[in-house]
Amino acid sequence: MKKAEVDYSANCGNMSSAMGPFAVDEGIFKVGAGSKEAVVRIHNTNTKKIIQARFNMDEGLSEVDGDLAIPGVSGTGSPVRLEFLQPGGASTGKLLPTGNVSDVLDVPGVGKLTVSMVDAANATVFVRAADLGLTGIEMPDALEANTAIMQKLAAIRAQAAVAMGITKTAEEALKKGGTPFVGFIAGPQDAVTLTGDKLNENDIDLTARMLSNGQPHRALPLTVTLCTAVAARIEGSVVHAATRAVSDKNAPIRIAMPSGILTVAADVKLKDGQWHAEQGAFYRTQRRLFEGYVYVRASQVPRLVAATRGKLKAA
Repeated sequence: MKKAEVDYSANCGNMSSAMGPFAVDEGIFKVGAGSKEAVVRIHNTNTKKIIQARFNMDEGLSEVDGDLAIPGVSGTGSPVRLEFLQPGGASTGKLLPTGNVSDVLDVPGVGKLTVSMVDAANATVFVRAADLGLTGIEMPDALEANTAIMQKLAAIRAQAAVAMGITKTAEEALKKGGTPFVGFIAGPQDAVTLTGDKLNENDIDLTARMLSNGQPHRALPLTVTLCTAVAARIEGSVVHAATRAVSDKNAPIRIAMPSGILTVAADVKLKDGQWHAEQGAFYRTQRRLFEGYVYVRASQVPRLVAATRGKLKAA
């Protein structure tokens, strides 16, 4: 992070994956004696959405050892399945904030671009890589070094923020980090990961690159990956057009990104002419990394306690 700011408007997939196992291990959530699996329902107060975490138990604690490998994460571990229930409208209140599966944005310094603005788990604006003169397999360092592209993406994001009702002006959006995220997509193609591993087009359904807070991601943010999968199932979106066509609309989507391939499930349906995201799901691994204490001066304790009580009463 380049700014000392805290954003309460979005959701984080990695943090969400840690909450269920932590709650069980700390005794915050009780699991029945001898249970082999825990199911923890998490209320994300930023987005007002429910996330269901499923994971294995090992002698009363969350299981750590396992065979699941995650792109960009070293080693393997026991899986945590995160199920985002009714993820649409997490940031704006609507799965399609403008009411359209695609829109034409007139972006200063860029021109008119066809984009899709989708809000599932986190609001995101998607643009075709080709419309930016890109292939879709550019690496984060190359993107960050390309000042012209970074400026264009920032401008697209700012206009999308206004169109989605997240900010009132583009100037306000440029000052505000977090949502909406901005990214560009392309069809399945051969590529190379950050570690030099080769990705085969046949193992990929969609290629994506994402930015948040003005920084290209080396691995796609998980909530935005979910939003991408949802967008891929909405017919008429630029993401759907770029995604490999399949006969099974509920089949998981394999999304290529700088660190490898992420597989995401998205249950999206058209009801009475309106698109609805029923659920999106992906896997992470669970392993407690550290714990610690923060020490403060004894003289400051009364003030801190008073301040905390005030915030709790206000909430």
